[in-house]
Amino acid sequence: MPHIQLKKQTIRLAAILAAFSFTDLAVASGLVGSDFVKGNSIRADVVMPTSTDTDKYKVRTIRFIDEDIKSWPQIQPNQAQFVHFHNDGTADKPNWRRVSTEWETPVNFPDDKKYEFDPKQSEDIKERMPSTIKDLRYYNHLNFVYKHRKTEGITASMVADNQKSELERRAVRTIQLLDGKKVVASKTQTATIARSATKDEVTGELSDFTPWKVEGAGWHADSYKEDGYQTVYVPAKNALLSMNGRTEQVALEKEVAVPEDELELASEEAVDTADEVVAPTPEVAEEELAETAAEEILHIGHRQPDTGRKAAFNVTLLVSGLAMVVAGFGFLFFRR
Repeated sequence: MPHIQLKKQTIRLAAILAAFSFTDLAVASGLVGSDFVKGNSIRADVVMPTSTDTDKYKVRTIRFIDEDIKSWPQIQPNQAQFVHFHNDGTADKPNWRRVSTEWETPVNFPDDKKYEFDPKQSEDIKERMPSTIKDLRYYNHLNFVYKHRKTEGITASMVADNQKSELERRAVRTIQLLDGKKVVASKTQTATIARSATKDEVTGELSDFTPWKVEGAGWHADSYKEDGYQTVYVPAKNALLSMNGRTEQVALEKEVAVPEDELELASEEAVDTADEVVAPTPEVAEEELAETAAEEILHIGHRQPDTGRKAAFNVTLLVSGLAMVVAGFGFLFFRR
């Protein structure tokens, strides 16, 4: 894409201007036999060969650039690679032959756990090699551009102590049980409030936080009982509304004391009532028997169960029934 290519050229120009010296200029212009090694910032642990009359080296440097910081700083010191040429002829009649089949000396890339290579903003490490000692058609500066790696789902247990408060907090709810203005007891509930974030693996900075959530029971509903007072109920509260904690006051009501003699009297009355059994007297039982018999006998208009018709009037049955009733009342009269 055009804007990407433009940025590549800008990076390349900035890199050349930043690291340029007189010796660099000689190499950039392609002069044969110049020693590029002496004029560049190359890693101390990389030993580069020195050009001689029989062996010469075309060198390129690689810069590692951090694109997530506005100034685009270097991530680490430049590294160098070379292509070896050997003269099979004489000083008067040179015959330079390329010995290297690829750019020599391995590249120590930035830590891939922290940095992610951005190929769209970088030159290709497989850029062509100079084919002859006078070949200038190759980049003697490469820019490798990197993004910071980002890790999502970071929680408090995964960060340093000085960052834990950004991801986890403790909100304390203090419940004061009062008798007037006197604090009889204090109860506490601790709610854990947590969230996750995305971590920049280079700077350690946290970003893209998820919403806060209450973990566990939080500020739950509960009841409390203190000696001499009635039980009080405390409703649940949302800890997210008071993440710095809160104090609540609940008024207590004293229990109503019942005198011991009243408790004993009530207990005795309950026992007496449960044990009392009402038995009917003989006179009452006999009266109930006589009344029941009279009702049955006088009900002469009863229906027969099989036909549903009224039974025939039975004079004998009526007389017998009346006699039983008279005898019953007479018996009662004489007993009294």
